[in-house]
Amino acid sequence: MGVILPEEPSPENLMQGLAAILLAGGSRGMILAASSIMAAGLARAWSRGLRFRSAAFLQEFHRVDALAFDRVGFLTLSQARVETVKILGSDSVDRLYSEAAGALAEAGHPLLRALYRFAAERSDETSRPLSVIRRPGGGLQAEIGGRTLLVGHPWFLEGEKVDMASGLEAIGACEERGLSIVALAEDGRLRAVFGLQVDPRPEAPSILRRIGGLGPDLVLLTGEREELARRDAEALKLQEYRACLGSEDRAKVLRQMMRKGRRVAAIGQGSHDAPVLAAAEFAVAMGKGQPPERAGLWLPSGKPSALLDSLSFSRHCDGLIRQSGWIASALVFASLILAVSGIVGPLGAVALQVLSVQVPLLFSLRTRSFRFES
Repeated sequence: MGVILPEEPSPENLMQGLAAILLAGGSRGMILAASSIMAAGLARAWSRGLRFRSAAFLQEFHRVDALAFDRVGFLTLSQARVETVKILGSDSVDRLYSEAAGALAEAGHPLLRALYRFAAERSDETSRPLSVIRRPGGGLQAEIGGRTLLVGHPWFLEGEKVDMASGLEAIGACEERGLSIVALAEDGRLRAVFGLQVDPRPEAPSILRRIGGLGPDLVLLTGEREELARRDAEALKLQEYRACLGSEDRAKVLRQMMRKGRRVAAIGQGSHDAPVLAAAEFAVAMGKGQPPERAGLWLPSGKPSALLDSLSFSRHCDGLIRQSGWIASALVFASLILAVSGIVGPLGAVALQVLSVQVPLLFSLRTRSFRFES
């Protein structure tokens, strides 16, 4: 880049010329820094199982100030199992399990998948439903064998006008043991209460503390009952939590948070969390299977440590962009000052400006020095 000066340069002309060239050089440095470091960062992240869909998401992800997640799947292992069963009424249990297995055959939520396996193992054949209506995060309704089945969280059945009085004792016993609860109703009458054990992830508390140390507030939004959500919030020292929420309810909470100016990231698993991911500014899908299209980050491992890596690596890459941009701009400025003052000749000034172009490329190599937890 050459410098053309008037025959009798005035201080004003010199300052205007220097400012224009510095601005051009600095902008060039920032553009090169962003493009080269983000390209290297995306490749490095993908090699470690962090599927960022865009450079913009990678650069901005660490700026979130609220991180919302559910209990099942993020704080717990994905595999659940039925621990207790309370059958209400005297109708055929075999038929009940057969119809439950048919209704839940394609359920995606971990609790409903566990109940499907339990029912399928205890029925000789699986009834086929005429129709299944899924209520993401709450449960489902199925027309099967001439009857209407409702399966899901107790609050979901209550919302469908099912009298839960006969199951309160069983529900209370499950809550005392810290079990997740799924209820089943047939033609508006409560027929069974299931208590499911979902083993906690042993590393989740320490990972969450480290994520909180990076800046974002941790918000528990769950479909579990109030007592279980409160226990988790107290154990993890969370300031914000909401219980008895379906996916649409959680999406409404996220939109309310964003209207207050918060930058919200949501963690989801499976298609039942699609409304939640669609509502968040930063959507993160965890677990195997095809992630929702809205997700800007996919973590196939499903581990909380992968989320910690994503936030930390985003901060690392953004820091490299800023550092290399400032150094490139400083080299452009130095080349101008040294050339104008006569300390270096034209070739020296050109060499400094060429070096300013190389700085972002050199900084992009530093993406490989990042240490991933996962």
